[in-house]
Amino acid sequence: LVIAGALFGWKKALYSVIFQFVSTNVINVLYRKYQQATLFIVTSVPDEVSSLIYDMTMHGATIIYGRGSYEDESTKSVVYSVVTATQVSKVVNALHEIDPAAFVNVFKSERVSGRFYRIPED
Repeated sequence: LVIAGALFGWKKALYSVIFQFVSTNVINVLYRKYQQATLFIVTSVPDEVSSLIYDMTMHGATIIYGRGSYEDESTKSVVYSVVTATQVSKVVNALHEIDPAAFVNVFKSERVSGRFYRIPED
């Protein structure tokens, strides 16, 4: 860009920088809705959490029962689900209304195989 600015003028080089910035951000926004994220949610109300995920995203969840070790917790469950990257913040915000003590870990999913989306039943 420095060479182009020197050859063709700084005004054109500045327009090129602005164009690159805008186009990169537009592509990131459009691409984000096709990215998936994996949620690991440690909760004491797994059925409510899995219902919330399904109602908000039409994606299923897997409940793994276990025993927590943080502050000698006796019974905890891990709810595992894959959602789109744009749905993560909505799900996490709604989740904390149901279970304020829930622990959420979000991973970027590289590849998802299988039935990702469930068609709503009427």
